[in-house]
Amino acid sequence: MTTTARPGARMEGRQLGRVLAASGMFAVSLDSLLTRAADTSGVRVAFWFGLWMALTIGVVNAVMVKRSGRAADGLLQQARSMPGPLAQAAVTQAISSTLFVLAVKNTTVANVVVIIAAAPVLAAIASRVLIGERTTRRVWIAIAASIAGIVIVMSGSFGGGGIVGDLLAVGAITGWSLNLIVYRRHPTINRMAAVGGGGAIIALVMFAVLLGTSEPLSGVPFSTHAYLFLMGAVTAPLARVMIATAASYLPAAEVSLFGPIETLAATLWAWLAFAEEPPAATFVGGAIVIAAVIWGTRQPPGQRSVTSSAKSTTLSS
Repeated sequence: MTTTARPGARMEGRQLGRVLAASGMFAVSLDSLLTRAADTSGVRVAFWFGLWMALTIGVVNAVMVKRSGRAADGLLQQARSMPGPLAQAAVTQAISSTLFVLAVKNTTVANVVVIIAAAPVLAAIASRVLIGERTTRRVWIAIAASIAGIVIVMSGSFGGGGIVGDLLAVGAITGWSLNLIVYRRHPTINRMAAVGGGGAIIALVMFAVLLGTSEPLSGVPFSTHAYLFLMGAVTAPLARVMIATAASYLPAAEVSLFGPIETLAATLWAWLAFAEEPPAATFVGGAIVIAAVIWGTRQPPGQRSVTSSAKSTTLSS
């Protein structure tokens, strides 16, 4: 039996995935700018960020329910049929987003986003271990080079008080890579539900943390609330839904390949808005990380043609 694929359908899907990944990475670059601009602690930033994200997704879903009458049923049905994967997506996103916010509050923006640029190699390792996607020798070389680049970036923080933030950034890319793997393994997960659930988890956990400290929720300047609303209600959910949807069309490592867009944009925002000039170690390590990511996740021309031939044979058989 011959399977006929619509001409250009596969390419259209991959192009859409790339557009979503690139747009999502650009949007998420604003998170670091807004987090740094918010004049309050990292815990309070994370709480309001998560709360606004959960509320925004809830309102959007309510509007969809009102218009179609089916969105709520679909969401509840999915929650009943695959609660585990939905919870995994929400929790890994919550971990990644929380650690990212705390990292930006504890080290330079440039350090955070350069470390996050190494996400593709971490995603490759997670893909191999968790869903059996093979990791090529080329990727392993890129992994080694990226680790070296991250060490160079972090070397500028030793003795300067920023090492905690750097370690938090490493934790953030770990959570983010695992989040992409969940979407690759379970492509039918409702992205909005997962993003909204992640926001709710962040808000609940940070609220519990605040209750255990002497830091009140009140006393946040209006301008800070404006920044947190913009991040939690607009840029963050939009970016995360786009990146999560891109994982439906592209492998996790290829989605992460667009990470340098965030790296370059966020570094530029910090430089322009806060005169936060990165140290030399960040430039050197960042160049190594980005070069390793681009080289490691690109498919060699010869291998690309062989893969394309194999796909054509499969479609026509």
